[in-house]
Amino acid sequence: MVEFIENSSLPKLAFLQVISSALPEELSFRYVFLGLLSLWNPFAGLVAISIFFGLSHRFSHSTWNWRKLLSATLGGLVFGLGYLYTKSLIVVMAVHWLDNLIPDLYIKYRRARKAIIGAVALSLLSPVVFWEVTSELISYLRDVFSLSGLLWGVLIGFAMLGVIYAGIKAVKGKGG
Repeated sequence: MVEFIENSSLPKLAFLQVISSALPEELSFRYVFLGLLSLWNPFAGLVAISIFFGLSHRFSHSTWNWRKLLSATLGGLVFGLGYLYTKSLIVVMAVHWLDNLIPDLYIKYRRARKAIIGAVALSLLSPVVFWEVTSELISYLRDVFSLSGLLWGVLIGFAMLGVIYAGIKAVKGKGG
């Protein structure tokens, strides 16, 4: 994979990240699943889809350890919260795209690694720099949080994964 990234052009890498993850994952996980579940309970939907997003990456990345799985789950939480708060799939897709493209840039542009690390580190300050938006987001979460929503979300997230897993097993059992 490293060789592929090093030998690919930046436009090719950027396009591949859009069509392989940002677009299809945000359309399915945020727009469809989270959109439907949030009609019932936004917080339960956010928790469920975040868990489902994180654990579903296990199917496509069988070598991932638990830290990467937790990272994908937290990423799903951030993307989902961003979608619920902004109501914009484009914004969330752009953030997802950048999140996936930055490691490729780190691999491809060795001379720029310090700049890439610095930019990522500075971006971690954005909740402080944009405190007004951050406080609105915290207020939004406070309004939708409920213990029952958390419990339902965890239950639904694992149930969705169980349904997918059962479907995969059924297809493999039929010789597919």
